[in-house]
Amino acid sequence: MPETSGYEPLNGGHDSLYERILSSFNESKTLWILKILFYLLLIILICVLLGKVSNCDSKPTEAPPTEPTQPTSPVPTDPTKSTGPSKPTLPTKPTEPTKPTLPTKPTEPTKPSVPYGSDETDGTD
Repeated sequence: MPETSGYEPLNGGHDSLYERILSSFNESKTLWILKILFYLLLIILICVLLGKVSNCDSKPTEAPPTEPTQPTSPVPTDPTKSTGPSKPTLPTKPTEPTKPTLPTKPTEPTKPSVPYGSDETDGTD
């Protein structure tokens, strides 16, 4: 009786492509490939999760604009109980719109450039 590797072709000895590919992998190779794929997926998953935690690839979010609040008046306190020197409050005056700045004196006109290799000079040494 001839030795077989545990693979018997179907169709009376004619192998299909699928059967050839399947027979080329034994269990140890398949398990090895599955382990490699599992660990690669695990590494990718960890990297994705770390990326979301650290927010390295995203812009910082801006705080929503808040409505201006009215300043509250100081609560009257008992003048006999002093907590320290009080600072006088300065009256605030409304800010005036700034005027656009006028341009300063015009710059001096530039001298025309002389082409390289030309015998003409601009009068300076």
